[in-house]
Amino acid sequence: TLTGHTDNVVTCAFSPDGSVLVSGSVDNTLKVWDTQNWGIVLATLTGHTDNVLTSAFSPDGAVLVSGSFDNTLKVWDATNWGTVLATLTGHTDNVVTCAFSPDGSVLVSGSVDNTLKVW
Repeated sequence: TLTGHTDNVVTCAFSPDGSVLVSGSVDNTLKVWDTQNWGIVLATLTGHTDNVLTSAFSPDGAVLVSGSFDNTLKVWDATNWGTVLATLTGHTDNVVTCAFSPDGSVLVSGSVDNTLKVW
């Protein structure tokens, strides 16, 4: 059992190589877990100002994207945890899902604003 979030955990994603698991929570954070030493938190990612609802790794594992009730997506550097490479804005309501295309060239996000954005 992994503990560390202070509120409900609502998303998780393995890195493509399986070396880390990322969990996102309504405590507004993501945690990066070491899958070789379960229970070890490698990083706590802060930057969203509301619940984190979705997360996805790029197919090459270089970036993690998270979506939030703050209507944004954050693009995190998965080689330097804690570094936000970009904040994607454009949704007018909660971001509830995101996914990369198989080749990693396209990111799509879905929102309670009834739209999908293609990035």
